[in-house]
Amino acid sequence: MGEYDKMNKNTQSYNQGELPENGGILNIFRRLGRKLTFWYVDPFGERQNNFNRESSNMINELSERIDANDDVTKYIAEVLKNEVNALNQKINLTNDNLNKFIRLSDPELRKKISPTLKGEISPSAAAKFTGNISSVNDDDLEKWGEQYRKNILGELSANAERKGTIGIICMNFLMSRGIDAVRNEALELYKLLKRTCSYNLKFISIEKNIAETQIKGGLMLVPEKGAGEIIKSLKLSLCILCEATPNIILQDNCSLLAEHIIFKLSGQNPLKNLSQNTLRELIHFNDFGQHKYLVQSSKAADIMAENGFRRPQISYPLTSDGKIYLRKRTFATEKFTVGFASSPMEIGQSEARGINLLCSVIKANPDIKFRILWRYENVDLPYMMTMARNCTVINGACDMGKFYSEIDCVIIPYQSIDYNHACSLSAVEAMRNFIPVVCTSVSGISEVVAECGMGEVSGLDEKSVSSALRKIKNHYHDYLTPVTKQRLEDILYNKNIVDIIENEADKNRSVKPVSLYEWDRRLKLDGKYLVMGHKAMKEYYSQAEIAENYTQDRFTSPALKYFDFIERQNIGVIFDSYFGKVSPLILDVACGDGRITAECIKHGKCISADASAEMLKLVKNRFRDYRNSPDIAMIDVIADNIRGKYDAVTCFRYIRHFEYASRKLIYDKFRNILTEDGILIFDVPNIDFELPLKNLKGWDKYNIYDVFFDRETIEEELRLSGFRIKYIIPTGQGLMTDLPANIRNQPVTWTVGAVKL
Repeated sequence: MGEYDKMNKNTQSYNQGELPENGGILNIFRRLGRKLTFWYVDPFGERQNNFNRESSNMINELSERIDANDDVTKYIAEVLKNEVNALNQKINLTNDNLNKFIRLSDPELRKKISPTLKGEISPSAAAKFTGNISSVNDDDLEKWGEQYRKNILGELSANAERKGTIGIICMNFLMSRGIDAVRNEALELYKLLKRTCSYNLKFISIEKNIAETQIKGGLMLVPEKGAGEIIKSLKLSLCILCEATPNIILQDNCSLLAEHIIFKLSGQNPLKNLSQNTLRELIHFNDFGQHKYLVQSSKAADIMAENGFRRPQISYPLTSDGKIYLRKRTFATEKFTVGFASSPMEIGQSEARGINLLCSVIKANPDIKFRILWRYENVDLPYMMTMARNCTVINGACDMGKFYSEIDCVIIPYQSIDYNHACSLSAVEAMRNFIPVVCTSVSGISEVVAECGMGEVSGLDEKSVSSALRKIKNHYHDYLTPVTKQRLEDILYNKNIVDIIENEADKNRSVKPVSLYEWDRRLKLDGKYLVMGHKAMKEYYSQAEIAENYTQDRFTSPALKYFDFIERQNIGVIFDSYFGKVSPLILDVACGDGRITAECIKHGKCISADASAEMLKLVKNRFRDYRNSPDIAMIDVIADNIRGKYDAVTCFRYIRHFEYASRKLIYDKFRNILTEDGILIFDVPNIDFELPLKNLKGWDKYNIYDVFFDRETIEEELRLSGFRIKYIIPTGQGLMTDLPANIRNQPVTWTVGAVKL
C-alpha cells in the first residue's frame, strides 16, 4: 500500500506530521488518475479532447492550491509540482507521438491498448465496415460478408505495410544455438521485440550448410550464397545484424552494405581483420545515418570512435527486465567451485580466450574446484584440464540453469580484446543469478563488474587471477548485497533498447546512399573522380580554374541565385538577432571567392580565411574598393593552429565535405577560437532533399564528397562537440521547380547558428 493510501479521509500523515486535505488536493490526483486510465484505453477523437480540457482545468486548479497552501511543506509542494509537470507532459502528447511515449514508459502496455499494432482491427475501425443493417436476406448477407472480409484483410495489410518489418539477422544459428552467446542473445532480442515492438518481426539466420531457404517455426534460414539478395527482397525497414564484429556485412559480396542496419556487436575489438576499404565504406554509411552501432563495452566504443566512427551506444548483453534472481545459496568454503563457459572458438584463438591462463590457475589452486564448459569442436582439450583432479569438463551444449546452480563464481580469463566476445553473456547471466565474477581487465564485462562490485577485476597473470578468486572465496557474501544487486540492475536494465530500435526503424528511407566504390566508379566512367579527404580537397580547390569558376558552377541558375540570396539573408538575420547593434569580429572560414564574406562585412569586421591561395586572390580583388574590406588570411582549418578569438565564425559549404572524425576536429577548433558568447554560423545539407536528388540526377554529377543530415543527427553531432543550436532556418524549399514535389518541398539546407554549451 502506498503512502497516500495509508492516509485517512480527513488528514494525511507524512514524516510524522499532519497535513490537512485543504479542499481535496489528493482527490484531484485521484480524478486525474481515473482520467488517465480512460485516456490510455481510448486516446482518440472527441473523448481525448474532453479529457484534455477537463484535465487541464484540474491541473490549473491543483497548481493554484499548491501555491496558495501555506500548510503544505516545501518538500510536499515540490513533490506535487513534479507530479503536475509529469501529468502535463502526458496530456500534451499528440496522437503521433503517443506510441513513443508509451513505448518509453511501458512497452508492453502499448500492445494491450493499441490492438492494430498486433495486426488486429480495433473496434472503431471494424465499426466502419459493418454499417447499419436493419434487415437482409441470406444472399445479401453472403455478398456483404465477402465485402466485409476484403475490407478487414485490406485494413490488416495496410497496418502491416504501414509499420514495416524489422529483421534480426545472425550467422549459423542452427549450428551454434545454446552454445554461443551472440546467437543466444539474437534470439532473446527477437523474443523481446516480438513481445513489445509495434513492427512486424523476422528472425533470420544465414546458414552455410543449406542450399535453399527454409522456414522452421518463426526462424527463416537462408543459404550463405545469395543471402543478401534474399534478405533485400524482404524489403525490411531495418536489419539488426547480431555478431561479434561487422564482418557479417562481407557476406554475399557485401550485398547488404547499403541497407538500413543496426550492428549489435559484442564487446571485443569490433574492427579486427577489417580491410581499410571496408572500414572506409562502413564509416561512410555510418556517417550518412544508414548504419548505427551498439556495442557491449566502452573499450569497443573507444576503438570505433578512434577510427572515425560516430561513437556507438553501449548496450550490455541483453536482459529484458534487468532483474536479479536472488537464490538462497548454501556456500561452503571447502566446496568453492569456479565455472568457465565461453563461445566456440577457432584454432589459434585459445591464447586470446585465456585458455592457457585458465590452465595455470587450475594448477595453482588445487583446493578450488573448476567446472569447464568446453564448446570447441576444432580445438583439443588442454592436457592440464584432462588430468587435474579439481577440474570437471562438460563438452558441447549444457543446461545453463543447472550449470549456474553448481558453481559459486564465474571466471573470464581473456588475455586480449580480440576474438573473445569480450562482454561475456555467461558473466552477465551469472551475476543475474547472484553469482560473483572474476574477470581480467581486458574483458569487456570488467567495467560492469567494477561498477556494480559483484566480483573482482584482475590482471592478466596467474597470481592476479588466483588472488582475486581467493578474495571472493574468503569474503563471499560481501559481494552479494542489496547494494551490489541494485547497482547491477541499474546498469543492465536496458529499457530503452526497444525505443532505440524503433526510432531507427522509423527513419527508414526508400532512397539509399551508394557506396564510395560505386560513387567513384560512376564518376570515372565520365572521366572524373571522387574528391574526398583533407589532402584531396585542398589540392582540388587550389587549382586556378576551379577557383575562378566556383560561383559560376554553383549559383548561375535563377533558382540557385535566389537560394544564395536567401542563405545570405538568413546569415544577416542571425547576426542582427544575436548581436543587435554590436559590431562583432568575424572569421569567415573556407571563404572561397567571398560569397559569404559579402554578407559578413555588413555586420562587423571580417577576416576571410581559406587554404587556397587562388581563392584568396579572388576575395582580394572582389573587395578591393570596399570601405569595409575584409582582411585576408591563409588558414587550413584542419592542419593549422588558428590564433585569436572571434565573436562569430561563419563556415559554408565546407564542413559537409568531411567525414565525422574531421568534422569533430573542425568543431573543436571553432569552439576554441570563439569567445565565450560567440556563435558558429554554418550550413547543413538536408538528407531528405540531397539523397533523392542525387539518385534522381545521378551520383556521377557530383564529384565532391558530401555528408547529409537530418535534424536529430546535427543536433547530436553539435552536442557531442560542445555546441547547442540557437537558430536553425530551413533554406531553399520550393525553389527547384524542375524537381518532383516530394523533393522540391524539402529544405535544401538549414542555416544553423550554434553557441557553446
